[in-house]
Amino acid sequence: MMITPRTSATASRAGQARQRDLQAMLHDRQREMQNVLQRRVRHVPSDGPGDGLDETEHAEADIQEHIEVALIQMKGDVLQRVREALDRLDAGEYGYCAECEEEISEKRLQALPFAVRCTACEESHERSATPDRRFRAPEGFPLISADQIGS
Repeated sequence: MMITPRTSATASRAGQARQRDLQAMLHDRQREMQNVLQRRVRHVPSDGPGDGLDETEHAEADIQEHIEVALIQMKGDVLQRVREALDRLDAGEYGYCAECEEEISEKRLQALPFAVRCTACEESHERSATPDRRFRAPEGFPLISADQIGS
């Protein structure tokens, strides 16, 4: 099929509109993550648990603080990935699969704005990585066998 200049111009305008929409979405997500991080950082106690708490309350407060710090780290990671996606957008590489180079669906990018692979390639990537990840402990959590629980 031969592409007429009119069809080509229409496709080009549609591509530019898609890029503008994706850029606006990424900037919105970036602002959202920055606001969440600022709020969370302000609420993390810098001195640790207060005085007058018993051991259980201290332990509980420590756990809550660790959870809050972990959440801040996760949000920071998301913010960094959004910034990397903005860099890819500026380079004209955003919205295209790193594997097959086809467009990543807008629905997928809205759900996961820093996606680097289309759904099909991501599924294939995860299937090939599954044997390695299946028996690996999540970061920060050592694997414990049933024998260790009883001892």
